[in-house]
Amino acid sequence: MNICHYKCLQEKETCCTKTKVRKLTPTNSTKPEIELYEMAPAGFSPLHSHKTQHTLLVLEGEGAVFDGEKTLPIQLDDVVNIEANEPHQIRNIGKKPLKFLAITTQPKQ
Repeated sequence: MNICHYKCLQEKETCCTKTKVRKLTPTNSTKPEIELYEMAPAGFSPLHSHKTQHTLLVLEGEGAVFDGEKTLPIQLDDVVNIEANEPHQIRNIGKKPLKFLAITTQPKQ
């Protein structure tokens, strides 16, 4: 067992603008991967897709999810399920940080 404050975890490199990412699960884990995203106002990810399905849980703030065609708002307590190979972009459209968990079905390859 290991307990630490999430801010003690090292930030990962990310292609997202104005965003901090911390991996919460151990590097060698075969379980689902969980990452914490903290996206500053006007922060965003590029439009992209993954080989695996993943789920987002919004913890704080206001944002939007863009799938290449339509934009849907997201806010506190929203759950976003993104299918494998589905294009998506996350944007912070609020005045405060957008904080969310990203949970993948298996580690990204």
